[in-house]
Amino acid sequence: MIYLFLSILFSVATVSFFKLFEKYQVNTFPAIVMNYFSCVVMGNLLAEKAIVIQSFWLMPWFIYSVFLGFMFITIFYAIGKTSQLMGISVSMVAAKLSVVIPVSVAIFIHHESLNWMKLLGILFSLIAVYLISQKDIDKTNHRKSWILPFVVFVGSGLIDTGLKHVEKNFIPPADAGNIVSTIFLVAACMGTVILLIQLIFNNAMQFGKKEIIWGIALGLP
Repeated sequence: MIYLFLSILFSVATVSFFKLFEKYQVNTFPAIVMNYFSCVVMGNLLAEKAIVIQSFWLMPWFIYSVFLGFMFITIFYAIGKTSQLMGISVSMVAAKLSVVIPVSVAIFIHHESLNWMKLLGILFSLIAVYLISQKDIDKTNHRKSWILPFVVFVGSGLIDTGLKHVEKNFIPPADAGNIVSTIFLVAACMGTVILLIQLIFNNAMQFGKKEIIWGIALGLP
């Protein structure tokens, strides 16, 4: 029960950071990049054997960590923008309802049993994501207001599906902490490349001490 409580607590705390970013005018994407470096450090400090000193790129699960690393940083950014534009509740609900995607994969690909309760759950989740996206925001953006929650919904579902596949096929013998730390490291590297490109071609890009400090803080939970 304690792990469930901590999971809920840290999930809410993490998303709440994005409202603080908006309040204190922190540039979201650079802070997210720094967040993943903070995650890598924390993961290695807590691991029995630090992943950074291992040949993780030779592991059979590494290709999955590349995909998941890309999805992590992309969807985390989408969650941040959704929280800032539409509220924390919208982003949290969209992310959590995405459980219907791995459930659907389990039913239609792995041939798990399907009953009317599961079918209704999938249907109502899709309807709920649409309804929560209809929050009254600026009328010029109203028609497109569903896009961000939908991206969070689909992306979070793909992440959960990918993690479930890795867990089912590689854990054990691989250590879960090493795989997660590698995913964070891939996300950090991909984010750094994108950030450098933005800094080179976008003179208005803001990246300084504020983004570094808030990014590190975001990575701790």
